[in-house]
Amino acid sequence: MSEKLIPILVPLLNPNEKEALLVALETAEGEAVQQDDVIAVVETTKSTGEVTAPSAGYLVGARFQPGQSMVAGEVLAYIGNHPNPMTPPYHLGTGS
Repeated sequence: MSEKLIPILVPLLNPNEKEALLVALETAEGEAVQQDDVIAVVETTKSTGEVTAPSAGYLVGARFQPGQSMVAGEVLAYIGNHPNPMTPPYHLGTGS
């Protein structure tokens, strides 16, 4: 059976700022999460926000490290149904 991956997107914290800084990853790669658990903390020049898990599963495929800039709408990481790193085959879900 293939891995179903649900993307975790970088949020738009401020309509005037599309770019955000990853301050911290609160969940380690492969760590189990529940829906709405805090995954990361991001900030713009005017606001700070938390990124939460869209569903229960395991954090996999983190694409950024703390200190890196990201653009709203980019994939920050994925929620998978297994704790192992992303390896094909997998199916990208929509989060719903």
